[in-house]
Amino acid sequence: MGVLARVNALALLVLALACPVPTQAAPCRVERPVDWGTASLRWEGACVKGQAQGRGVLRGLQDGKLQRAFYGCMAGGHVVFGVLELPGGFKAGEFHHGQLRNSDDRALLMRAFDEASAAARDAAARYRKAGNAASARYYQDKAKQLAEQMD
Repeated sequence: MGVLARVNALALLVLALACPVPTQAAPCRVERPVDWGTASLRWEGACVKGQAQGRGVLRGLQDGKLQRAFYGCMAGGHVVFGVLELPGGFKAGEFHHGQLRNSDDRALLMRAFDEASAAARDAAARYRKAGNAASARYYQDKAKQLAEQMD
């Protein structure tokens, strides 16, 4: 192998190491909440054994536009506790198979909005760390909005 061929091969190796080809992460399974229709679902949070788990944000997109969102805690791919933001307002509390459990417990509602606000703050921090200032600002503002709901 000539010197020029070795230099080209070395240059290609350096380029490959500096610019790795991104790999597609395995999808994180999420159970569709009740009344979310055909919206495309996107989970922003942890994925354990292929299922959405822990605190995060579930977004429902239609034609690329945000239509619905869940801020709170997921378990095994299911919304469990937090706040659904729908076009007509908020639904807060505990959920079972994507459906809100009825409750008049004000303390429970307050905890749900607190959890939702924390989920939005966590999303803001992830976006800030990734260098996406606009999304970080959006989720920081959403955290404040959620925190103020029970004032």
